[in-house]
Amino acid sequence: MSATSSATTGMTSYTPGQLARVLGLPEPTAEQAAVIGAGLGPLAVIAGAGSGKSETMAARLVWLAANGMVRADRVLGLTFTRKAAAELADRVRGRLDRLYRAGLADVQADAEAEPVISTYHAYAGRLVSDHALREGLEPSMRLITPALSWQLAAAIVAAYDGPMDAVQWTPQTVTAAVLQLTGDLAEHLRGPDEVRAVGEWLARQQAALPGRSSAAVRPMLAASCDTTVMPGVSMSARSKSSKAPARSASPRCSPGRSLLQAPLSRCSRAATLRRNFTAPL
Repeated sequence: MSATSSATTGMTSYTPGQLARVLGLPEPTAEQAAVIGAGLGPLAVIAGAGSGKSETMAARLVWLAANGMVRADRVLGLTFTRKAAAELADRVRGRLDRLYRAGLADVQADAEAEPVISTYHAYAGRLVSDHALREGLEPSMRLITPALSWQLAAAIVAAYDGPMDAVQWTPQTVTAAVLQLTGDLAEHLRGPDEVRAVGEWLARQQAALPGRSSAAVRPMLAASCDTTVMPGVSMSARSKSSKAPARSASPRCSPGRSLLQAPLSRCSRAATLRRNFTAPL
């Protein structure tokens, strides 16, 4: 096994396979090696569960550091869950330790450097804390934890004192539904009134069509016009109070389904139809 030397930088260059052998690790597959050894620049990699994504990302980071293309402490790694972040950080730290113990002179100066690996939410919280004053915010602001979010939603549900004869869900199910709806609306950058408006728009479009709707379209239109309102959540301009009467879920949505999972997908379908009609959302 031999490594090549760069005439411009004077650094030794390793292929992903060579570096794996130097570190005493299994050699990557051809597909993994293509990802690990890709040049600097935007790169999208699509891989399924259990395909070795974390291992490949860790190997790429170490390969870039070993070839002098980046400093380890200039790398940012973001994942969705704390578990995934911890796993990726452990893999990267283990590979970097092997790299430094291998005695590669080119990277000895970076022995104390470590990349920043975190979840999206944790890193966003760090940005807010570091730069809050630039936006006129309090540096002590913190992201609401899932536990606190549940407590707030549960308090809203528990405070509801409207009619309950049409409500079939348990308080825990409703609380989970409120949190899911909140997250879905935030992900789609939409408000409750916009979801309701799409359903009402579809109802008007259906009423204006001549004849009867096809069997394939009727269920979607009926679902899109569902008037489900979770306790404490205003779904229309008429419901400004958190104590607006709650209506039952659509018969097409079984009580066991998580919070307005159906209404969100309805919103996406309705938005598609609305664009096809060239009406502004």
